[in-house]
Amino acid sequence: MNHRTTTTNSQISLINNDIETNIQYLKKQQTEVTHLSGKRKQDLEKVISELKKDTEIKKNIVSALESKQWSTAYNLLAEENLKILEYEKKGQTANSALGPVK
Repeated sequence: MNHRTTTTNSQISLINNDIETNIQYLKKQQTEVTHLSGKRKQDLEKVISELKKDTEIKKNIVSALESKQWSTAYNLLAEENLKILEYEKKGQTANSALGPVK
């Protein structure tokens, strides 16, 4: 197995772990949101929405890596990293803004 294949497989594995963690966290939060109201409910609904978007992007990254669409995968990964930097500039962590994993 060459270095690129090993690195790609490792990256796919890490992202798949993130996806699974996100899905578990989403299930928990979707149950919790039904018991809330007002601003707390709105805030949690926003987190859920963002986490769903993040999970979909991660799935797209895995798909691009598996099909060896390096440019697409690189661009999606770059967008994810820029998003993380934006949260950090605001004094937040990606975890506090979007859930358990980034």
